[in-house]
Amino acid sequence: MWVDSTAGVQFSVIASVDDGADTVTVDVAYSQTEGSRNWGIGGKRSTLEGSAAIYADPLPGWEIDIEETGTNYLITTRPSISCDGDETTGKIVFNSSSSTRPTIAFEPSGTGNLCLSIPGTFIRFEHLKFDQTNNQSNVQGMFGSTIGNAMIGVHFKDCEITQESSTQKGHCIRRNLNGADVKFTMEDCYVHDVGGVFLGSVQGRSGVKILRNHFKAMAAGSTSNNAIHIDDNYSIVIKDNIIADANARGIEIKDVSGGAIITGNVIYNSGTDGVGINGSGSNGAVIERNIIVNSGQHGIQVDHSPPDDAIQNDWNAFANNTSGSITGIALGDNDIELGSVDPFVDAGNDDYNLDATASEGQTLRDTTLILPS
Repeated sequence: MWVDSTAGVQFSVIASVDDGADTVTVDVAYSQTEGSRNWGIGGKRSTLEGSAAIYADPLPGWEIDIEETGTNYLITTRPSISCDGDETTGKIVFNSSSSTRPTIAFEPSGTGNLCLSIPGTFIRFEHLKFDQTNNQSNVQGMFGSTIGNAMIGVHFKDCEITQESSTQKGHCIRRNLNGADVKFTMEDCYVHDVGGVFLGSVQGRSGVKILRNHFKAMAAGSTSNNAIHIDDNYSIVIKDNIIADANARGIEIKDVSGGAIITGNVIYNSGTDGVGINGSGSNGAVIERNIIVNSGQHGIQVDHSPPDDAIQNDWNAFANNTSGSITGIALGDNDIELGSVDPFVDAGNDDYNLDATASEGQTLRDTTLILPS
């Protein structure tokens, strides 16, 4: 990094060095005055507001490490992250190396679409907690974008996303765009007391991965009441998640013509169906090795009449789903319908291990192929 103290304290990324000529070529220069750069890093600032160094300046491969100081980082505006990472040379990473996730607390003023808009691309958020701590309305939710070709390659990893401190319950993620790749990933996150993931009308050419997350106490969103809702996309993988207490469906995919894999999930206590397949384009889905319990309607509902073998479903387990295990397609050859006893040790306290003392839990233990991988 090149620092120039003669120009109002500027810094630049070094692009190249010529040892023979003793010259340095630098990229964009950034002014580092205290009035314009509130980094909110290392405890130096308790606010991330108005900070171009956070929202606009970072370049591909940069990492912004936010320290846990015991005090929330408060954002009272509705900022946008407009910087762009790069799929090849590196995403821009907002993370924390602290053992405990620092809390970024949104207290947005007035009525708006989002707490934080992401028109930027190839950005990763890791080991952070996001909460809304006032009751101002967010028409769409916590994170998202309504700008074409935006929010591509966004990745949430090991984050907690919630609106537990607010009466407002918008979508945790909302992206409703046409004609752009998605490349959205959410993994190892805890998402609770907030509306679900909504990726609608995106018509993307490449995929979505939702892996090993825990969704709990999910609220209604502005556009969908499902915990996970994906429209018009290709190459979707929804795997090894716990989805509890969805307001409506645990998972809904609609007109997903490029294939969707829904496997290894525990879907518990959904308001309506555990899994819903909606729209005549939703063929090529694979629904396997899921445990679907206590749905308000069906365990799996297919809302159209797919061609034979267009939807593969097998090795799923169903228990105590109000309207039945499955409708719209037949049970798979190795699907299991359990009795009415909950097969888990203590789902009410998030223990989804199989209860060996209950007949249903023992049945699943004996049928090892059905367990989430």
